[in-house]
Amino acid sequence: MALSAAGSIPPDAVVKGLREARIDFIASLVQDDICDILRLLDREEGITHVHLTREEEGFGICAGAYLAGKNPALVMHNTGLLACSNAIYSLSIAHEIPVLLLVSYSGYFGEQNPWIVHPGLATESALNALGIKYWILREPAEVSPVLKAAHQLMHASKRPVAVLLPPKS
Repeated sequence: MALSAAGSIPPDAVVKGLREARIDFIASLVQDDICDILRLLDREEGITHVHLTREEEGFGICAGAYLAGKNPALVMHNTGLLACSNAIYSLSIAHEIPVLLLVSYSGYFGEQNPWIVHPGLATESALNALGIKYWILREPAEVSPVLKAAHQLMHASKRPVAVLLPPKS
């Protein structure tokens, strides 16, 4: 299996996990560390994949997809997540729009790029401040069970739930 630039989690395991979690609509912003996942999503039958120009627009697009009966996910980099706190709170949380946030977690243990360490320091604090439950994926075997559990929690709580993909160590 090929390793994802986002960590030790193979991109095909992520796509399989999203499919098994019944995610059928994904919005994403291309980043180097998740591009292998996005390429697979572009070819995945049964999942609508919308490319974004900014992360914030993904929350509006995913809200519309949810209201149309879809199970949405937003795939992005943690720096984009940090830039979206207003969209997260004023749309997804305030209006109880569940969305799965699949976030590449640059700045986590194993980070090799010094310029991205500082956003990594704020990621978990930001999620906690917004009251968003999250899980850090560490092993390929946990991808499907965690994404299924995240899907259940996002619908039960009517809130975003985040799953973080650490960098390659």
